[in-house]
Amino acid sequence: MRHETALIGALRRNISAVSIAPVFSTHSPQPCPVLLPITTLRASSSSSSSSSLEKPPTTALNPSAANPPPSTRPPPLDLPTRAPETSTFSHLFRTAKAYVTFYKTGLRQIATNTRVLYPSRGRDPPFPPPAPNTRAALQFHARWRHDITRLPQFALILLVCGEFTPFIVPFFPGVVPYTCRIPAQVGQVLRAQEGRRRRAREEFGNKGGSLVVCTARALGLCSSMWERVGLGVPEGLVAGRVKKRLGFLGEDDRLLIEAGGVRALESEEVRIACIERGIGVLERDEKTLRRVLHEWLSIVGKKGLSQSNREAKMMELILREEKH
Repeated sequence: MRHETALIGALRRNISAVSIAPVFSTHSPQPCPVLLPITTLRASSSSSSSSSLEKPPTTALNPSAANPPPSTRPPPLDLPTRAPETSTFSHLFRTAKAYVTFYKTGLRQIATNTRVLYPSRGRDPPFPPPAPNTRAALQFHARWRHDITRLPQFALILLVCGEFTPFIVPFFPGVVPYTCRIPAQVGQVLRAQEGRRRRAREEFGNKGGSLVVCTARALGLCSSMWERVGLGVPEGLVAGRVKKRLGFLGEDDRLLIEAGGVRALESEEVRIACIERGIGVLERDEKTLRRVLHEWLSIVGKKGLSQSNREAKMMELILREEKH
């Protein structure tokens, strides 16, 4: 009994000593970690995450910020294939019907883009608009403005000509919205653009033409009527257009670099970006186009360049001879 009482007393003394012992032992070389309250941890983690979001890395790949919605590009054109037993009239009728369907889809895309930009009250847009201050938003607005200004003339042609519209629009390429350009018309426009750029480069290199005027001709910023009648384009007439276009390209370059550069672009957007910068795309594969576009960004996207120097480099790149 005495042994049991002594044992219980010893246990009580040990428990009391443990309960009043300090948290940090004088013999321990490292202190125990201090546990913060849950609210403090949440505040610190949120502040660190917000600071990291304020300065995203410029090299991060962000395709959604680089590519505008597909509704800004022409829809696919599915032409029927003629079977041996199909009559000529039946095949032509089905082909004309496919073209009309293509044009109607392109017009619906313009209407969809309008509802995205200007949604009605109480109605959700068909899809979320691109994030602001991105290349996707810049291109979305620019292409919508291009299409909406040509919508009345093209809708009138489609209403009057109907199935014969594909035979009429080659004579009026300037009134066709982007979303309603058939592949044959796109090829025709590209061949005309590259021929115009080739003549502008020859004039600048061999005849000592004006840098601004030759740039305007290469980018299609002046009427081809001047070239047909053999008169020189007054520099004062196109200087403002060239400056505005180069300013747009400079903003597009900046936003594209922020979105991750050429790697963030889809295949079709690579072609469009090259066309806008006067880079030839005919008979060039996607790998070559990406390389040339990357060279453009590495030259005009350098930090520390003044606006005038950047615009001068752009014009030099537009008028330089291309190597395939």
